[in-house]
Amino acid sequence: MSILIFFSLELVMARLSKSGRQIISASEVGAYTVCPESWRLRTVEKVSQNLSSRVIKGQKMHDQWTEKYDESIFVYKLARLVISLLVLVLATFLLLGKFSILK
Repeated sequence: MSILIFFSLELVMARLSKSGRQIISASEVGAYTVCPESWRLRTVEKVSQNLSSRVIKGQKMHDQWTEKYDESIFVYKLARLVISLLVLVLATFLLLGKFSILK
């Protein structure tokens, strides 16, 4: 079976690196790891997938979750930047003596 898969990879993967080696993406490896037969049908046999309404709904839910996650990462990074700038400004004022909490 592994010889067939290796042979199939050589047929499917036409991308080559600058050194002439074949490139296999992480998603290809992941797809094969999850279900070798599904990978073979999709990449070697070129069988199209008929998506059910549940699969389409699930994909939309994943897309929405991804958007919310990306937004939360942006807000988190922005908050860290603002806090860092506030600390920098406060430290500058304290070091220059323009603003002292001890007075």
